[in-house]
Amino acid sequence: MQRIIILCVFIVLNQSSIKACNVCSCTSMGNSIGILPQFKSHFIGIRETYRQFESVHPVSILSPIATRSQERYYNSELWGRWYPHPKIQVFGFIPFNRFSKTENQVNTTIQGLGDISVLANYILLNTGDSSSNKFKQALSIGSGFKFASGRYNSAEFANFQLGTGSKDILFNTSYTIRYQKLGIMSEFNYRLNGNNSSTYQFGNKLSINERFFYFLNLKKLALMAYSGYTFEKSNPDNLNKIKQSYTGGTARYFQVGMDAYKGKFQLGVSSIIPIQQNLGEGQIKEFPRIQINTIFYFNKKNKC
Repeated sequence: MQRIIILCVFIVLNQSSIKACNVCSCTSMGNSIGILPQFKSHFIGIRETYRQFESVHPVSILSPIATRSQERYYNSELWGRWYPHPKIQVFGFIPFNRFSKTENQVNTTIQGLGDISVLANYILLNTGDSSSNKFKQALSIGSGFKFASGRYNSAEFANFQLGTGSKDILFNTSYTIRYQKLGIMSEFNYRLNGNNSSTYQFGNKLSINERFFYFLNLKKLALMAYSGYTFEKSNPDNLNKIKQSYTGGTARYFQVGMDAYKGKFQLGVSSIIPIQQNLGEGQIKEFPRIQINTIFYFNKKNKC
């Protein structure tokens, strides 16, 4: 009887750490801008992203055997860019999520509005309008804010949520250099996360992208093919300022894609393929991501 009482007390005291065995992928994505040739145009678009993970849930007091789960993340994001000033560009991101998880032959699905973000960039350099320069460059730096608009359910795993439940600060830097039809684009994103109402804090996230691109102009159509490298790092999560096991990690990816431009419309498809990953202390495996985007440019002032 004494052993049972001790075990029950131990379970209660460690409930937070048991519940924080968040071995599934992070639901909050970074707000990558990517390569946008129509540098001075407003636009509105939709990005569709599909991600898939397989997670191993280690043995715990409540689970005497290790289990596996499969998570599928569908993200439809309405986003756009607006120029209130020639040197300032404001981006907005409104995600709609549909996530599903299968564990022990039990399917769980959640769907709804995600966390809305706003990002303002200041253009430090832009030589795209100069015909005398062989090399065209664009450099911007900025910051933004992520709202807690997505639903967060403290009864569910922290990383299987429509939103983080926290208000976060975003940082972005983008540099593009282009010679005729060939170019390189570098992008840096960092998200500084706050605590949510459940005193849970997702780890800060860093994303670095390097993309090489090439333009091919046809009669009525322009194509841009690109490939590159992506590095992502997430710090471990914290609950009541206590580091949570099986959270955070690093991953490196190879990215390949193509965009097509006709008039004011852009259509693109890309894939991000993991080449090295250590997520959730090795308990999470990510499969290739797929993304499809459509963009409508308006108030267009320059060509590709």
